[in-house]
Amino acid sequence: MNQDLRILRSASSFGDAVPVGRAARGMAHAKGVALPPLDSLQTCQTSQGISAAGAAMASESLSPAVLPCPADASENEALWKAQGRDEGYERGLQEGRRIADDDIEQRAQSLAQGLVRQALEEAQRATRKQQQELQARTQELARRLEAVDRLMEQMAAERKRSLEAAEDDMLELSFEALCRVIGDQLASREGVRAVLHKTLQAWHGRHPLSVHLHPDDLALLQGDVVTLDHLSSRGFDAQRQTLRWVADAEVRLGGCLIRAGEGALDARLEHQLEALAARLVEIRASRKHAALQALAQERMA
Repeated sequence: MNQDLRILRSASSFGDAVPVGRAARGMAHAKGVALPPLDSLQTCQTSQGISAAGAAMASESLSPAVLPCPADASENEALWKAQGRDEGYERGLQEGRRIADDDIEQRAQSLAQGLVRQALEEAQRATRKQQQELQARTQELARRLEAVDRLMEQMAAERKRSLEAAEDDMLELSFEALCRVIGDQLASREGVRAVLHKTLQAWHGRHPLSVHLHPDDLALLQGDVVTLDHLSSRGFDAQRQTLRWVADAEVRLGGCLIRAGEGALDARLEHQLEALAARLVEIRASRKHAALQALAQERMA
C-alpha cells in the first residue's frame, strides 16, 4: 500500500499520468492510477530493493531529498472528472450538431417534397380546368356549327320552294318579255327577212311556192334586193312563176306561211310563240315531277 502511494505521488509530480484500472468506491467512470515515466519508475524500484546490498546502495544514492508527490489523490480525481466532463460535453455537442443537421436536412427534404407535390397538384388542377374549358368550347362550337348547317339547309330549301313557287310567274314574265323583244325585232325589214330566210332553209318542197306574209311585211320584202337574190339562188322567182307573193291578213306581223302542192310550213310568229310556251310548260311540269320524287325519296330515307 505504501509502495502504491509513493508511486502515485512520484508519478503526479511528472504530469504524465495514464489512467488504468477500475473505479473504486462505486464510481461510474474509471479512475486513473497514475503511472510515472519509466525512468522514475526504475528509481522507485531501486529505492525499494529487496536485497541488502541493493538497499545499501539505494540508501547511499538517494539523498535525504524526498520525491515530489501530490498532497492528496482527490485533486487528480477532480481533474479527471473535469476532463471527462469537458470531453463528454464536446462529444455531446458534436452529436447534437449532427442530429440537428440531420433533422434540418430531413425537414428541408420534406418541405421541398411537399412544395413540389403541391406545385404538381396545382399544375394538374390547372391542366384539368383548361382541358374542361377547351372541351366545353369545342362542344359549343360544334353545336353552333350544327345550327349554322341546319340554318343553311333550311335557307336552301326555302329558296328552292320560293323559286319553284315563283317559277310559273317568272316563266310568264319571261315569255312576255321574249314576245316583246321578238316583236320589236320582227317589225323591221331585217327581222322579217330573217324569218323568211329561216323558213326557206327548213323547206324541202318543190316549185311553185306561195309565200304568205302580213301586207305590211310583204311591202317590205317584195322589193327587197337581198331577199329576191336569196330566193332566186334557191330557184324561186316570180317572173318564172316559181314564186308567188300572197298578202295574208291572217298572218301577223313578223310571221310567215309557206304553201306548196305537197304541203305547208307554218312559221307564223304566234304559232311559234305558242309552241315555245307549250315547251316551257312541259319542261316546268317535268321539273316539278322530278322534285316531288326526290322529296319522297328523302322522306323514305
